[in-house]
Amino acid sequence: MSGSAFTSIRFISSGDEYYDLIVDEINQAQVEIQIESYIFDFDPIGKRILLALAEARQRNVVVRLMVDGIGSLTSISQIREYCQVHKIQFRVYRAIPYIGSIFKHFTRFLKATNRRNHRKVVVIDKTKAFVASFNISRVHSEKESGSTAWKDLAVLVQGPEVKKISSLTDAYWLRFPFSVMNRHKRITFLRVRSTHSMASRRLAKKQLIERIKISQEHVRILTPYFVPSRKVIRALIMAAKKHGQVEIIVPNRSDFIVVDLAGRYVLRKLLKYKINVYQYQPSFMHAKSVIIDDWASLGSHNFVFK
Repeated sequence: MSGSAFTSIRFISSGDEYYDLIVDEINQAQVEIQIESYIFDFDPIGKRILLALAEARQRNVVVRLMVDGIGSLTSISQIREYCQVHKIQFRVYRAIPYIGSIFKHFTRFLKATNRRNHRKVVVIDKTKAFVASFNISRVHSEKESGSTAWKDLAVLVQGPEVKKISSLTDAYWLRFPFSVMNRHKRITFLRVRSTHSMASRRLAKKQLIERIKISQEHVRILTPYFVPSRKVIRALIMAAKKHGQVEIIVPNRSDFIVVDLAGRYVLRKLLKYKINVYQYQPSFMHAKSVIIDDWASLGSHNFVFK
């Protein structure tokens, strides 16, 4: 990655190392901590993070925590109560409405339900950021879950591009005010991308397809869910015919049976074009990464046509 984008990059493949590093960085924070997590469980891992955040508040550090209304549904009330006691700013992204409201606006409810905040981001003092596929949950910890712990990836980065990660976190917190999003359009960022809108998702997908098509050496995809669009499938076949080094790594079994069945149907077709498909056996692989020649992408975006 470009030195002008990040001055430091640390790759993390262990859940326990990831949580240890987050707690260490929270303990060193001096001004502000921003956290977004699709799933934030009120379990030993979540409680450990919350305790560190509470101690940061005692040092007068500003702490903002946002969780998703569906991903963290079962723990929202407990987290909210804890945050109120310890003066941690807390918000829920698209909380599930009351039952009466669901029936009254059912179509709107279905659309809102599909628009989730799937990000897993921690920003410390706007100078350091964790970007990951790890949620805040014991399922990623070998100390808590043993050999069944989910396999994930993360990076801890420093450098100018952290400002965009922080700015996007501000935008989610403020529910995307026009001034914030318009600022994103005026600035060119080298290494950070958010798919917060339909337009941004289309652009990301278009650029990914182009990268696959022009690849010269290899394409490697790690994803827990593989249900790509037809354009992506055609691009992978084109790359396989060009250089013959296309690899797709998926879990032996995911946590969504329907997605598994759909993905295996597609993968069987790709095998005919000599695309290599591997199944990760030890546990559920939840990592999301794409490597194309000397370019790589890592984050929380699933390889699912949506």
